[in-house]
Amino acid sequence: MTKKTELDPQCINGTIAYAVTNRGHLIPCCRCDDPQTMNDSEFQKLLSVSKISDYNSINEILQTKEWIEFEENLKNNKGPHACFHTCRKNKEEKDTQVLKIIDPEKNKILHKNSR
Repeated sequence: MTKKTELDPQCINGTIAYAVTNRGHLIPCCRCDDPQTMNDSEFQKLLSVSKISDYNSINEILQTKEWIEFEENLKNNKGPHACFHTCRKNKEEKDTQVLKIIDPEKNKILHKNSR
């Protein structure tokens, strides 16, 4: 029996910010702006109601049935590629990213952040 991949949607719990594409669409996070996710037929439904210039506020976009359905799908472990790549629970170590800022003169790590 295979274990079902579970999501911990960071866009819902507020640990990752919404993003705006260069075409002016609100998306759940910047990691969704990749070809595989942007061309996903289900994600296209979300994009069709996400053009910021068509609304008076971001909250109006988030209250559309498409965004509400997207959030419910994430809660039920259904979503596009970027969501599983970024927000799946129990990621393997090889899937994590580490950001290091190194002072080249002192060859010393100034900051290390693991995501």
